[in-house]
Amino acid sequence: MSAPEVKYAYPAEKKVAQMQRVALAPFSALGLVPEFGSVTTFAQSMGVHRANDILMFGEKITVQELKHHGLVNRIFPQASFHQSVLDFLEQELAKNDGQSMMEAKRLQNLPLRRGRILAVYDAAEALSERIVEDAQKKRFEEKHARLQSTMEGSRTAILTGAASGIGEAIARDLIRTGWNVACLDWQKDVGEALVAELGPQAHFVHCDVADYDQQAQAFKTVWQKYGRMDAVLANAGIFDRSSLYLFESRGMDEIPPRPDTKCTDVDFKAVLYSIQLAVHFMRKNAVPGGHLIATSSLAGRHAHPCFPEYSGAKAAKENISVNVVLPGIVATKLTGASTLASVNPQR
Repeated sequence: MSAPEVKYAYPAEKKVAQMQRVALAPFSALGLVPEFGSVTTFAQSMGVHRANDILMFGEKITVQELKHHGLVNRIFPQASFHQSVLDFLEQELAKNDGQSMMEAKRLQNLPLRRGRILAVYDAAEALSERIVEDAQKKRFEEKHARLQSTMEGSRTAILTGAASGIGEAIARDLIRTGWNVACLDWQKDVGEALVAELGPQAHFVHCDVADYDQQAQAFKTVWQKYGRMDAVLANAGIFDRSSLYLFESRGMDEIPPRPDTKCTDVDFKAVLYSIQLAVHFMRKNAVPGGHLIATSSLAGRHAHPCFPEYSGAKAAKENISVNVVLPGIVATKLTGASTLASVNPQR
């Protein structure tokens, strides 16, 4: 294939020559918007500074430079361009499977696809600002409103198990940093006393999180009060309510009583309820989305033989694709004195 005459590939050059105004001018001088995706592609391939030289300051770029940076596959002679392309493709298809080639191309382009889609969106938005009256002002006002909606003091969190222990500490910290906090707990008196102490940014909702209907109604109440849901912290947790070791039934012929699985209901099932409800309401936010954090436990990774149900319920959270906090033994009302006494503070 013979070497072609060098042709400049700057996108605006041909158009400018047709207009017979100047020999070459940057897009910024013409009031145009670069071809969809070209800004992102140029910057990624040859660097931001070189892309600025071409797209902003009107410097020329040759097809050889484009090929060097991987922006074009091959260079064909201008005189017989179409025939040269056809000949090349026929040669390749004679020795390669066309379907395999297309599939390889698809797979290679997958990582780039999202960036290209965003580039098209950004370019379309930039173009609209050139032709739509007050487009820049409107976009600024929208972004300003979005920023205002996420400022400290207006963000809202739902916190389960908020009346005591780790939940109480989280509630206090969130209030301190300006959040509205909906405190869900089944300890009514303790929860109401805490909210009264925390002030107007805290709101108590009496709720047994193990009951889906109660938790759903609590989420609905919070949504109706604040109109937004930025974070859900599934923190409620209890220890085993019965023993699977059946110490009291040892040597007896009678069938043991049904085990109390309230621990599983609170520590695992209730978290699944919170996840589903969080997804539902966070989709309704002015800017859809939010944060979900579940409180698990080190017992979920290193099971404690005295609390098999608790360890299992906490370990179940490991398969949830959300942020999970695994505290060790913490001095709360849930933790007995004997458990705290067994902890070596030096380890």
